[in-house]
Amino acid sequence: MSGTSKTTPVWIPYENACLPIVGVVLAGGRSRRFNGADKSLEILAGRPLIQRVLDKARSQVDELIISTNGDPSSFSEITTAVVVVDDMTGHQGPLAGLAACLSWLAEERPEVRWIATFPVDGPFFPGHLVASLSAEALPKGVPAFAASGGRVHPVFGLWPIGIEPELRRYLVNSKRSSLVDFIKSQDGIEVAFAERSPDPFFNINTEVDLSRAEALCRESERGV
Repeated sequence: MSGTSKTTPVWIPYENACLPIVGVVLAGGRSRRFNGADKSLEILAGRPLIQRVLDKARSQVDELIISTNGDPSSFSEITTAVVVVDDMTGHQGPLAGLAACLSWLAEERPEVRWIATFPVDGPFFPGHLVASLSAEALPKGVPAFAASGGRVHPVFGLWPIGIEPELRRYLVNSKRSSLVDFIKSQDGIEVAFAERSPDPFFNINTEVDLSRAEALCRESERGV
């Protein structure tokens, strides 16, 4: 693991409390539709994709960590964020990464009660993502996740630390590791975000998607 990267704590408009929220960039996918390459390290408009996600998420959380099931040293030249490696056998997707990060936080950051998740292949998420999820989730103490344009985006979520035991039981007992199924089992809240261009939840699965994202970055920089 590398060192930590700290920012100013995030003020959440709930009971005027300043709650530390840790952001987790989920970078453990197998990139099967990306010719097996690690897409988190692919260059998007001059910067590694993971760096774009880290930079955008930084202002929304108190600290950022990275979840991976690969070599943690692959990010050492990009960021000083802590890298947490999945601790479960097999490839169980983002939920396995979430479980590993919950365990790490319980040990290393016991004061933290909530974590926000950002997929490494979704660089256009809203700047108010965490604040909007928090407004719904914190009063009820349950997970919240994004939705837009009639679609749900559960990888963009906010999670209470206390779900770890149930999450690990789910991963052991479930035949498939489904974010949607697990969130439903926890009475998760769907938070709607306005549709806009570019799609704030556009995700990069293929090289064609990467080319499209490159064009969207250029349009944004030109103010199109």
